[in-house]
Parts: sequence; C-alpha cells; structure tokens
Amino acid sequence: MNQIHDMFAVFGTDQPHGAMGDRLFADQMVGLRNPLINFGRDRWAPLLQPEYVRRMREPWVGSNSEQQISFETLGEVCCTYRLPEGRTPVQVFADEAPGLSAEQRDTLRGWTEVIKGPFDFIERREHLSVVTQIDSTGRSFQVHSPMMALLPELLGPGMLLLGRLVPVRDFFINLGAFQIVVPEARDQVVRFYRQKFNRNVRSQARWTPMGGQNAPASTAPCPCSSGRRYKKCCQPR
Repeated sequence: MNQIHDMFAVFGTDQPHGAMGDRLFADQMVGLRNPLINFGRDRWAPLLQPEYVRRMREPWVGSNSEQQISFETLGEVCCTYRLPEGRTPVQVFADEAPGLSAEQRDTLRGWTEVIKGPFDFIERREHLSVVTQIDSTGRSFQVHSPMMALLPELLGPGMLLLGRLVPVRDFFINLGAFQIVVPEARDQVVRFYRQKFNRNVRSQARWTPMGGQNAPASTAPCPCSSGRRYKKCCQPR
C-alpha cells in the first residue's frame, strides 16, 4: 500500500468530486494498476495463480512482449476473478485501499468487466485516442494512453492494437500498454481473433437468472453468448 500513499502524497486527495481534470484523473487511475495487482497477488496468490496460468495459455497472437501480456493478464484476473465471497479482487481493493477518493473507488468497482482487443486505431482527439473493437459489434472507445501521447509517430489510421480496456469516467484506460501489431501481420491477426478469440471472451453483461429462469448445467454453453461453458463464465463462484 505504500505505492498508493506515495502517489497521493504527490497528487493530493482533497479536490472535490469531479473537480479534477480528466487527464490528471486518468493518470492517477493508471497509477493504481500496479498497487491493485500487488494487492491481489499478496492476498490471494493460491486462488489467483491457477486462473492466471489458464489465461496465459490462451492464444494472444500479434504481440512479442510476453512480459507486458503477463502484466495485463494479472490485471485482468484481479478485475474479473470471482472470489469465494462473490466479489472480485478489484472490488475488495476499492473498498479497503487507503487514501482513495470516492470517485476513484467508484471507478475501480467498474473494472469488473474488461473489454479485450484487438482494436483498430481511428484518430487522436487531444489526450484521447479513438479505437474500434475488431468483432461483430464494432464498438468504439475513447482511450487515454500515455504511450499514445509519447509515441504519436507510431500510430496512424488502420494501425491494429492489442489491449484490455477498463472504464474511467466517459473514456477508458488500458490495463497495460497497447501492443502494436506490425502492418504485415495485420490480416493474419484479424482473421485469428475473428475466428477464435472473440468466441472465448466473456460477454460485457454478466448473465443472471431472471423471473424464475433456471441456471444451465455447469458444462452447458453460457446464456450470455460468450461461447464459453457456464462454469467458466457467468456461473457465481
């Protein structure tokens, strides 16, 4: 937790809700990724390790940075893995981490659903960049990314990016740093993710029985249409 205290010793926590500019607030939320991962790893390593190993075995075509993918996967597990009590590590972190503002706690609680790429880079708007998801929905997202600001010459229309997004206010940040797919690999990567990857990710809306519905068998396809088995997707853990 010292990282959290050190960060807020610099930025301060006495600004009223909503008064902090988007860029500074986004930078603070980016700074919480490492403390979140350390919190989850220190507290629930025996629970999180098998899920981390399983997700690291999932194909992640198009990136040559195993270290970055490892960091993002740890962040994803901390955000989405359901602990026996029903909460995820990020929800516990939001409730217990010292020195956080109310808005920061609310923002962290919204990280339980992670949006996975690949994404097409569309354009840059001030400190935000617009990306579009490569799947059947084609959803667009405004993303705050320090890497995009520092290395603008690497990005242009049609550039393919890999990453995992979480919400901050009305835009998003990445759980790590975007991985850039080289142009000559673009077609191969798009085909791979459209054929395989997008059938294996959890739906953005967690399915729960409504109005007397019965839950499916654990090994049946999940009703959220993710393509995964119910026990590996929306079944409470």
